[in-house]
Amino acid sequence: MGKTRKAMIAFIDEIPASKLEGGISSNIIYTDNRNFRLDNQGTTTAKDDATPFSVADMEMPVDDPWSAAEIKEALKKSCLEHGDKTGGF
Repeated sequence: MGKTRKAMIAFIDEIPASKLEGGISSNIIYTDNRNFRLDNQGTTTAKDDATPFSVADMEMPVDDPWSAAEIKEALKKSCLEHGDKTGGF
């Protein structure tokens, strides 16, 4: 695992649960003010390639919210999968 990918996983781990649970309303959910930012891209019906230049993306249901742990795991999985699409970071 490369240095950038390790930093991205560490960033995901640092996101406070309070930023991920109880409804997400802002566009910028969390930032480390250095390298990474987690954004809310809004509600979408896109199925493929919704965010082709992101290092991680995920979709979650609005009617059955996930826990912070579920969201973090989905982001980490996406981060690991996106390495192949974004130049293998």
